[in-house]
Amino acid sequence: MIPHESVRCDTNSVFAMRSFEKHRDSLVTWRFDFHGAFCPDPASHDTETAAWEPMIGPNQFPDDKKLPGFATTIEAYMDNMSSVGHAMMKGLALGLKLNDDYFHDKFNPAFPMMALWHYPPVPGDIDSWGVGPYTDYGVLTLLMQDGVGGLQVETRCGDWIDIPPITAIHSIGTFVVNIGDVIEAWTKGKLRATVHRVRNSTRDHRISAPFFFHPGLDCIIESLDDVFGIDRCPEDLGKTAHIVLSLHEPFTFGDYVLNKFQKSYGKEMSVIN
Repeated sequence: MIPHESVRCDTNSVFAMRSFEKHRDSLVTWRFDFHGAFCPDPASHDTETAAWEPMIGPNQFPDDKKLPGFATTIEAYMDNMSSVGHAMMKGLALGLKLNDDYFHDKFNPAFPMMALWHYPPVPGDIDSWGVGPYTDYGVLTLLMQDGVGGLQVETRCGDWIDIPPITAIHSIGTFVVNIGDVIEAWTKGKLRATVHRVRNSTRDHRISAPFFFHPGLDCIIESLDDVFGIDRCPEDLGKTAHIVLSLHEPFTFGDYVLNKFQKSYGKEMSVIN
């Protein structure tokens, strides 16, 4: 557990979820979110990039004297996971019958983010969800989770299934991979964003470390001409509402993700100085 006294800031006083946060509903008692992109001098940004400045800036790491090696460990982990993300995008391109470098320019540079989430146990008489049903709004989420469990995903026919942790000794280094809204938009629904939720344990603390692999903020998201949608189960209608982004006009990822951040926090975001 990360001690509260080792943390020096929270998202109510900074920007873009890069900090320690005591969650609003106390279902997640602490959370760190880190961003791995370099932030140039704001004066050098062009007009378009300046609109995304609330999401750009230094990470708010705990004091290294209180948590030695924490910052360097997170940064090294993000670098390695970014390499995994790039490799997976090559595989995705080939799976879509595109050149393996099709997505390269869209992720050069990328806009990766990482989070550390803690879900405390709840009384057995409370039907508590650490996270209600939702989809990730980026491209890929590579999730490392502990052995507690609680993650569920919705099938295309509206049923919920458990995603149990892989705990065998030979499985160290395995990840759960979620597809985000942007891939659904790119593929016109052929690959559907994963609707998922997390149920709190009644006995154990749960910790997960999702890594979000996002394209550059200036990346234009538009459906691929040569990728076609697939039919969904008829039973989908009337079940969990799901927005199909592929029906939208092309959009810029930076505008889209900033809007998502603002809705998540219920406020306008400001630039840190």
